[in-house]
Amino acid sequence: HRPELLVLDEPFSGLDPVGVATMGRVLADQASAGVTVVFSSHQLDLVEQYCRRVAIIDHGRLVAGGAVSDLTVEDPPVLLIDIHAPGTPPETIAAGAWAAALPDVTLGEPSEDRCRLILGPGADSQQVLAAAMKIGQVKHFSYERRRLSDVFLAAVKAQEPRGAATA
Repeated sequence: HRPELLVLDEPFSGLDPVGVATMGRVLADQASAGVTVVFSSHQLDLVEQYCRRVAIIDHGRLVAGGAVSDLTVEDPPVLLIDIHAPGTPPETIAAGAWAAALPDVTLGEPSEDRCRLILGPGADSQQVLAAAMKIGQVKHFSYERRRLSDVFLAAVKAQEPRGAATA
């Protein structure tokens, strides 16, 4: 039959990677056909991959919700930059000294061989890109995104009563 609504509980539970991909295609096909697909899952990496909108519920209360793309944006914005500069060790570039003088840009902890820059309201990402290109070939330049599991943890933690102990 052609349902208008599918409500599923943990549809990816117990599936191997081939089963997960197949189930993901089935759900995407149903959504593309106009079916509203609602499912609960603790596998937040899969939720992030297959869903456009989410609702995070803790103890029966909605604690966060919206478009995955909106929920996973870092605030303040964080740029991840990978620059290839022959003769310069990657860890030196990742440390970010080259960006220290840029207006309203703060150096974050390096992420592997990438530089992490925290952008304040007056920062200009195009100025950052231009400065990076002066150092060497820019191999990667993107805004860092939080994982949905990080969003979940922050939303649930915000709901804890002050002074509550967790185990």
